[in-house]
Amino acid sequence: MAITLEQARHIARLSRLFFKKEELEKFTKELSSIIDYVDKLKEVKDVKEGMGLEQACPLREDVPKAPFPREEALGNAPKEEKGYFVTPKVI
Repeated sequence: MAITLEQARHIARLSRLFFKKEELEKFTKELSSIIDYVDKLKEVKDVKEGMGLEQACPLREDVPKAPFPREEALGNAPKEEKGYFVTPKVI
């Protein structure tokens, strides 16, 4: 689906984006290519509603382990005091 220059201008205005003429033309082409890609995704078969990352990439089971020893955790700390990391004050 090709986006017209006027549609792109309207979308930019709604998004509070301000483009020069050349930038608007580039934005129009890029937006059209994004919409074309989304249309291609609609053609994919055998995808069930709600199919997410869990089915495509199952996660490992969460098994508790013993924590790092404090000395090992603080071993590479740039600054340590009384067994804790020391960081710059952030306001």
